[in-house]
This record gives sequence, structure tokens and C-alpha cells, in this order.
Amino acid sequence: MGWLRHFESSRLDHQDAVEKRHELLWLHGLAGSGKSSVANTIAAMVEQGGFYLSCFFCKRDDPDLSDPGRVLPTLAYRIAQQHGGYRTALVDVLSSGSVGAGIVTGDLHKQFKTLFEDLVTKVESPARAHVIVIDALDECGKPSDQKQLSRYLLSLAGLVPWIKVLITSRPEPTITDILRPAPSCHARDINAEEYTTSDIQLYTKTKIKSMDMDKIPGFRDDDIDRLVKQAGGLFIWSATFFKYMADSKNRKRDWRQFFSGASKMEPLQGLYALYDEILAGASDPKHPKDTRLLRVILGLLFITADNKPLSAHALCVFLQSDAQYADEDADSVRNVTRALHAVLYEDHASRDAIRAYHPSFLDFLRDRIENRVAGWVGIDQLQRLAFKSCFLTSNKELKFNICRLESSSSLNKNIQNLPETITAHVSESLQYSSLFWSSHLQGVTLKDDDEEVKASVSKFLKSTKVFFWLEVLSLLDAVGRGIVMLRESSEFFKDDPENSSAASDLERFVLSYSEAFESAPHIYLSALAWLPEKLQALHMAKRSDSFSHLCMITNKEQHWGGARWVKSVNMAVLSVAYSLNGYYIAAGLEDSTVCIWDSRTGEAVHQPLNGHIRRVQSVVFSPDNRLLASGSADGSIRIWNVATGAVTTMGGHSGDIRCIAFSPDGQRIASASISIGIGVQIWDVNTGRTIGGPWFDSLAWSVAFSPDGERIVTNYSGGGIAAIRNARTGEPIGNPLEGHGVTALSVAWSRNGGCVASGTNDGFVFIWNAQSGEVIGQALKAPPGAVYSVAFSPDSTQIASSSHDGSIRLWDVMTGRELCMPVKDHEGPVRSVTFSPDGRSILSGSSDGTIRIWDVDTAAMTDGPSQVRSEYVDHVAFSPDGQYFASGSRDWRVCIWNAITGTARCEPFRVPLGHLDYIVSSPDSRSVVTASGKYGHKTIGVWDSQTGTKLIEPIRLGVPGRVTSVVFCPEGRRIVSRFDDTIHVCDGETGVKITTFKGHSRLVTSASLFPDGGRVVSASHDKTLRIWDINTGAMTGEPLTGHHDSIFSVAVSPDGQQIASGSADMDVRLWDAQTHGTIHVLHGHTGSITSISFSADGQYIVSGSEDRTIRIWNVETAVGNLLRGHSNAVTSVAFSPDGQRVVSCAGDQMIRMWDAQICAATVESSSACTDEGSRNMHWKACCSRMEVADGWVKEGDKLLFWIPQRYREHFQPQLHFTIPARQFKTIKPEVDLACLYEYAGNKWAGIYKT
Repeated sequence: MGWLRHFESSRLDHQDAVEKRHELLWLHGLAGSGKSSVANTIAAMVEQGGFYLSCFFCKRDDPDLSDPGRVLPTLAYRIAQQHGGYRTALVDVLSSGSVGAGIVTGDLHKQFKTLFEDLVTKVESPARAHVIVIDALDECGKPSDQKQLSRYLLSLAGLVPWIKVLITSRPEPTITDILRPAPSCHARDINAEEYTTSDIQLYTKTKIKSMDMDKIPGFRDDDIDRLVKQAGGLFIWSATFFKYMADSKNRKRDWRQFFSGASKMEPLQGLYALYDEILAGASDPKHPKDTRLLRVILGLLFITADNKPLSAHALCVFLQSDAQYADEDADSVRNVTRALHAVLYEDHASRDAIRAYHPSFLDFLRDRIENRVAGWVGIDQLQRLAFKSCFLTSNKELKFNICRLESSSSLNKNIQNLPETITAHVSESLQYSSLFWSSHLQGVTLKDDDEEVKASVSKFLKSTKVFFWLEVLSLLDAVGRGIVMLRESSEFFKDDPENSSAASDLERFVLSYSEAFESAPHIYLSALAWLPEKLQALHMAKRSDSFSHLCMITNKEQHWGGARWVKSVNMAVLSVAYSLNGYYIAAGLEDSTVCIWDSRTGEAVHQPLNGHIRRVQSVVFSPDNRLLASGSADGSIRIWNVATGAVTTMGGHSGDIRCIAFSPDGQRIASASISIGIGVQIWDVNTGRTIGGPWFDSLAWSVAFSPDGERIVTNYSGGGIAAIRNARTGEPIGNPLEGHGVTALSVAWSRNGGCVASGTNDGFVFIWNAQSGEVIGQALKAPPGAVYSVAFSPDSTQIASSSHDGSIRLWDVMTGRELCMPVKDHEGPVRSVTFSPDGRSILSGSSDGTIRIWDVDTAAMTDGPSQVRSEYVDHVAFSPDGQYFASGSRDWRVCIWNAITGTARCEPFRVPLGHLDYIVSSPDSRSVVTASGKYGHKTIGVWDSQTGTKLIEPIRLGVPGRVTSVVFCPEGRRIVSRFDDTIHVCDGETGVKITTFKGHSRLVTSASLFPDGGRVVSASHDKTLRIWDINTGAMTGEPLTGHHDSIFSVAVSPDGQQIASGSADMDVRLWDAQTHGTIHVLHGHTGSITSISFSADGQYIVSGSEDRTIRIWNVETAVGNLLRGHSNAVTSVAFSPDGQRVVSCAGDQMIRMWDAQICAATVESSSACTDEGSRNMHWKACCSRMEVADGWVKEGDKLLFWIPQRYREHFQPQLHFTIPARQFKTIKPEVDLACLYEYAGNKWAGIYKT
């Protein structure tokens, strides 16, 4: 007690007198040596002495008291209660909004820095000193958590003189390594203290007297000494003994039998002998069945304790899964607890969970069970019993909408009183079974003939129960746990392909759609609706007859194919890395932050790590997985502790650090930089100092260590050369790797040390012999553009490369053959790619702001793009029958698409003589007509709309200039085209010019026929519209004036009464075709109007603009609805002949099909729903109010539907589908919005029927 007495005598006004070596007292000793008793005693003395006190008593089998994330916040709360100045400062910080989520998510580094390091040194010393007591630190979290806490508690004790810290624990290495070497820590072995025996003796005398044991006949004075000796210095022996003797029935036993062999036993052996005697007294040897029952109950208690201690009722459910104990009830378990009251108790604060008074009793049970001591049930049998019970409970209790949630409109976290609702509807045994069945499956030793276990898992994974299980996990906020459980199950059944595949598909399902699981109803409404069609096991579980009203989605994935995990960070991802144990992935981002995620669950390990001041261009894990290094354009290298987020900084280069690499031993870091005259340097990880370099005068783009750590390879500017050097001296080894011709941006060294790979900025991948420096085979041709990253698979047989075009390619090292179709789910350049440590996955990061994980085995199944590539899409045109539309792009390519599904009708074809000017469908929809060619050599092509084949030889037009518009006269024989400032009418079969109209002073940009075919209206850069008689060529009336800039598009209404025009002045104008007067000027666009079209009924106008938007206008009211989606200027828009849809194309190489009815519903009244028509308009009006935020389709603040990451950019409620012209395939599924709205909100439970 010297430490406390010294502290008590210290005066706060003489703080210099406080000895630094007494800042922290660490009491350590064996289990049961009385550490907790001492901690409680000191805590009482502190309070009695008038000091402030904060305590945290850890307990292994209590989820709250074993949670390391609760320790520091609890201490801060207690200090704030007692220290006014600290309380004020803490409230200010927490209410400022600057505190990240690390405070509540268990980020110990963030907690320590925010709650203590940044505060306690800034507040005045309190009137009294503050003592912090942490008991049983070894029972808090994992060893790594204990190590972190030890470090932070040691730091806390040294921050200010008015804080003292007491820690008690077993002498575990993770704690010992931190505390024992620290000068400020005073370590005491409680078992070695001279006063331990005297304290136990005093305790023994007091107990004997208070319990009147000295009045038992035959009691002798030396019995006290014998009891003290039997304790062996362990308080827990004495405490347990007297708890046992407190029961008058036990006093009738010959308690001297506990003295047997006392002098021959080690302390723990003596404690275990006491436990054996207590168990023997709890059962009658004449009834072996009772003895076995007791040991089975204790066995179940043992195997569940580390997961979650259970109540008597829940343990009884486990017990009853064994037929021989089917008649037992909760009282049977309680009777055991009562008989073993000396070692067990019911925790009424935790749903009556049965707990051991001391962890040494659980250690005793482990010893007896795992060593198969005679009469004890073996661990495999216990695990089987628990596993069987979990599945029986699940099959019996799991059901759809188990908590009777009334609405699907909210996230789980926003549901009022959800914890109470869960308690009321999800039993304790079902909660346990849902969270831990895989733990017990892992404990089973699977035999070849173990059909019961296999069959139960198979049945569960293929039934609707599996989705009900996921619902429970969603409600318990344990989806991440579910992902781990499914992965464990897949690995467990690795020799059972059926069960392993089913578990893997489920894992992929949860991981891919985990965001939807934030709202339990959306497991069904959203996640299940997106389920790929060709997953047999999952579709067996889905069972269409049960989920009969799921939202219908067409054109969705047929199999998993693409990335199995996608994380959006909303900014460019410049580098990604896998930890070597496969547990973590990291990314360096454009905004100067570093992120770390759990690769198994997709959950963030920390909030984004801040420190760099410019973009982070390289991240890499240390070989021992403890550290993450990051290199930045700010010229610095930072090393982050993966577990805590703590950071140290190395001095760096004077410019961009492009790449860093850890040496295989983890002691060095190599950095490559575009710093002039520096290039590559080697750093000591422990000191942060340079120990090698600078090497290379040129700019270094990438660097990698050889597997033995003795060599480095780097590529640098100046002839596209890569070089291998001695990693310690910098001396060149062999000849430079020459042959790139241009700059090599990335290098990698194979794990077997035999090869080096490099990627160039002109789209090639080279493989080199690391010994000879010779190129192996031919250079591998990737698409034109930079190859930003290359990586070898762990077995050195494959190379992954990532390119500027957004593709990832997989190559065979030996043959150079591309192993599968390029993976192209990224929407921007892929800046970094790497393999997982097991070689089964590829991790990629892209400028599109996403990080993705791909399964290597399914990469070949990905719906890869065809080899067709396209450019800027300028033209789209609907066929009159509405069955197809055609698109034309600047690479002279024409594609014909099914207007309903968005699929290609035929292979794309090229127009003759180059440049494609215009595209239109014939009146009978049987052909597509194109205008193309070079100046003075214009041709009209006619193509079959089904096959894309040429129907007639191209018609040569003897006119100069560009064809800026082509329209058919109603009879189909004449073609009206516009060339420069002139309009020509030509014979549609011969191409002979019939009539010429001339009157505009500048280029004619657009022309449109009147419905009767007798007139045509033209638009021009001269800011005017002109109407012409098609037969005479004469202008009708005066020019239509009013626009203030060039007019790019014109259209005539179906009834011929109105004209619409779009101009560079950003206005749409509606004109009276008879009077030539303006009816409306439609304002809204912020860029030039490039295209305009009337709906079939003439009630609406659609306009496309260089501002990247589309607007649908009501002709009568002049009100418009805005459509966003394109990422470049909209070049063409058109209504379908039935007016139901709008097609658009843009410079983003995307063609989009929109639902015009939904768009129009914004303007129309939606109040009445008296018939089917008005009901239809009602839901379409509701759809028009939808918006997409963070993947959720919402109406106001109500959730309607969830969209996977890969479709979000292309999804709007008004959008039917999107076709990326560069991939020649549809990637926008069509969602049945009517069905979606039918079962949203309070009607969601109607999607399922039993």
C-alpha cells in the first residue's frame, strides 16, 4: 500500500514532489490471487481518503465489461462528473461537431487523443487528486486490445501529476511487454508479497468466526493454518471455500477432505482440487445420470461463455436438443447453479445470464473437458450438441418480419424502441443461435459419414429460413458477423462443394448488398430483388411462391460476375493494398486521407486517417500486418498503426512520392519520387532516417523489393528504362531493363523472385527475367493509354494489370495469354490493383471513387464488353413503329437497339466514306438511313433495321458541305437534307436533287417537316427560323425571329400548329406556326439547346442541352421537369412514337432511355386515384418525386428501394436503361417502379406469403 500512501501524502500545491516512477501501479499475479479484492479495497480507500475515483472492472464473459472501446469513455465520464473544468472542456469538444465517430466506435487512439491528451493538460488541477482503477485488464478484449490499452493508460498516468493509475491483471505477455519496461510503472507481483499470506490468514480467521465454524465439533486451532496453507497464496481459494461452506448443508460434509495433499500441490492444482470437491458435493454418486447432467450443463456453459453467457432458460434449450435430456427444464439448470453457488451466479442485470464468479473456474472446465478427464463430456460432443441446438432453434423460431415492423421506410437505427422490440420478439436462444452457430460448427470434427451435420446446413442454406436469419442479424446490427460466419462455413465445408458453394454465394450476397441490410425490410424489398438469376442455391431459398411480389428487375446480372465488394469514397482512389494476413485493405485517396477496412466484412477499421496535406499516391502494409505506410504528393511518408491509427512521420522527398514498398523483413521502406535528383531512397522504419540513396537522377515512378530484400527494381523517365539495384548500396545489378520505348509507370516483382513486370504509359505490359534482364516473350498489349499498375499473383503464375480505360486484365505469365475478358466495371481509370494473399481475389482502386474486390475464379464469367469501342455519340432516332432506335457516333459507327430492352438488334456497322452526319429511320421502320462522307463526297446509306446489312448501294449526293439534317417526306420517296446554308430536296432512290431552298445567311443547323409534307421549317446560325414550301422552294411568310444566338434545333408539333426551337441563348421557344408569333419562352437550361422533339400527342417537348441535362416541358403550362444523368453535353433527344419514352445520347458515350410518363407526372395533378388510369398517373407522380441518395431511392425522407453501387450513376426513377456505347451492352436494369411503389412503406410485408 506504499504507492497509495505516497500518493495520499503528495500535496497538489507541491506537485514537483510527486515521484514520476509512481505514476502507475501494476499489480499482477496468478488467477485467484486476490487482485480484484485488492483493487476493490484500494478503490474504497481512495474514496474514504477524499480522492476522486474512476473505475473499470473488466469481466471476460460480459460483453460490456470486456469491450475495450468502453474503457476510456467510461473513465472520461467519471472524471467529468467530478472535475468541473474538465467537464466544461469535454462538453465544448463533444458539442463542437469536430469529433469523429472514433469516440463511439472504439477507436482507442481517437478516444485517448480527444478525451485525454488534448484536454487534461489544458485544464486546471482539481482540488483533489484523481485515482483511476482498472481491474482485470487481461479480461478486456483481444491481446492486441490489451496491449493498446496498456500503452494508453501508461500515457494517461504521465500526462498530469494529479492523475494516478492502478492496473491489475494476470502477467500476460501483451501487457507485460508494455508495462514492465516503463520507468513510470511500479510493477508488483501480488503472489510474491509477504503480506499475502497474512492477509489470507486474517480473512480466514474472520470468516471462520463469522460463520461459527470454530464451534463445529472437532475444530482445531491449527485448522486455520492448514486452510491458509491450502490456499497457496490464492485469495480465490479461500473465497470459494467459504462461499461453499456458507451453505449449512455443506458443513455436514467432512470439510477437512479439502486438506488432502495440500503440501504437494501447485496453487492452481489446489484450486482445481477445490473445484472438483465442490462438483462432487453437488451430485450424488448413486445417481450417475445426475452427475452427467451436471457436467453437460457445465460443458455448455463453458463453450458458450466466450461467445455470450446464457440464462438458465437458454441453456435449457441447448440441453433439450439431446433426446436424453428432452424432459429437462430451466429449473434443472437453476438447480445446478444453486448447487454450485460457490462458483456460479445468475447475473440479474444481464437477463439472468449464468456466470462464473472467477475466470479460473472456466479455466478449470477447459482443463477437464479438453483433456477428457474421466466422466467429462468431450469438446466435440459439446460442440455438436450446441450446433444442433442452434439449428433446431433457428428452424423453429425464425420467421418473416419477426419483429413485426410496420414500415420499410426507415433505417433500423431510426426505428423507435428497436432494442425493446427485439427483446420482445427474438428469444435469447435465437439471438445466440443467429450470432454463433458457425462458432460451434467450427468446433465440430467433421467425419466422412457426418451426414447429419451436412444435411442440416444444406437444408438451412437452401430454405427461406436463411433470409429470416439475415433479417435477425440486420436487426441486431451484426451483418458483419454474418459475413464472417458464412466465410467460416464455406471454409469448413471445403471438401463438400455443394455446401461450400451455397455458403459462398450467401456470403457474396450479404457482402455485395450489405448496405441494404441497414433496413431489415430491404433484405427482401431490395437485396433479394437484385439477386442474380443463375444462382441455383439462393433461388431455391428465395422460392418464388413465397416471395411472390418482389420488385421485378429485368436486364440485371445473370451471375455474380463483377466485383463482390464495392466501397464508394466519392473521390479518386490512387492506391490500394492488402495486408498479408488478408484481414485488411487500405486505400490512399485524392483528398489526402488514408482509409482501412476489414476485408472480411467491408466495415471501416477507423475513420479516414488524416495527416498528409496532399493526395496519397501509395499505401502498403508491413509484412507483420501491424503497420501501414503511406506516401504522398506532399513529399512525406507516414507510418500508421493498423490497430490504433497512431501515426509517425518520416522526412520525405522534395516532391511527389509516387510509390513506396516495405522490405520483406519490415525494417526498411523504399520510396520512388519525381523529386529532381533524388529518385529512390531507402528508409529505416524504426528511426525514420534515410539509410540508402538518393539514387537515380531521373524521375522515379515506381519501386519494388525482391523477395529476399536484397534488390530493388524501379522505373524512371528517360527512355522508358527500368533498373535493378542492390537494395543496400544502390549499385546496379545487371543491365538496365530496356525496351519500353516510353515511360514505365509501374513495376512489380514476382513472389518466386524470377520475374519482374512493368506497365507503360502507352498500354503495354512487359515481363522480364529478373536474373538476365531479358524480356520474356512478347510485350502484352493492353488497350491504348497508361497501364497504371501491375501485380503478380502469390504463386507467380498470373499478372493483373489496370489501365486508363477503366479495365483490369489478367495475364498468364508463362504464355502471355489474356486469361479472361477484361473486367470493366469501373467508370474511370484504374490507378491501382493487387492480389489478395491467397490469390483468390483482386483489389482495385479507381478515379471513379470506388474500391472493388473481384473474385479471380469468376472474373472469366463477367459479362465482359465486346471488342467494339465507340466515341462521342451524336445522334439518336426512333423508328416510327417504336420498336427500335438507332444511334450514331463520331467513329462512323451505327448501332440499332431494341427500344424496349436496350439490347442490340445486330452488330454495329460503319458508314462509308467516313464522317457520320445524320441518322434517321424510314417511314415504314424497315430501314435506317444515314448521311455521311467527306466534303464534296456525301452519300446516303440505307440499311436493314433488323440485320444492319446494306440494302442498296450508297446514293451519291452531288453537294458540298456538311449534311446537318435529313428527314423523309411522308410518302417516303423524297429526302430533305440541309447542307451548309442551303436546304435540298432529293429523290430518295436516285439521289437526284429536286429542289433547293436558299435564304439563310449562315449555316442551316436543323430542319423539320410539317405533318402534311408540304412545308419544312429550318433553323440557322443566323438566329432565325424560316418556313418553306417544299414543292416550290419559296419561303412562306417572314422569318421567325426572337432568339439571341444561333438556333441548333427545330421541331414541328404533330398537328402542325406549333414550332419549337432550341438555341445557344439557352432558351426553348414555342411558336405559332400560322402567325409566327411566340407562344412561350421556356427558361431553365444553363447551356446551349442542342436538340428538341415533340411528343406524339403534341402536349410535351423534350430538350437536350450542353448543360448535360434534359427537360420535358408541358406545352400548355410551360412548366418543365429536369432530368439529370449524363456527364457530358447532351447531343440528341427524341420521343418514342407512342410518347411513352425519351431516348437521349451525349458526349459521355452513354445512351439513356427515360420514362416520359413519370417525367410528365411532375407537372400533372396526382390527387385523384379513381380508376386505373389515374392510379397509374398517381404512382408515376410519386416516382417523379423520387431521388437517389447514398444508394437509396427515397420519396422525401422515406426509403423506397436500394440500388447497388454499380448501377447508381445510371439509375433514376425516370430512367429505363443506360447503354454505354463504348461497351456495346446495356448495364441499366429496368426496375418495375409500379410494383416497387405498390409494396413500399406500410405495405411492405405483403411481398411474402407463407
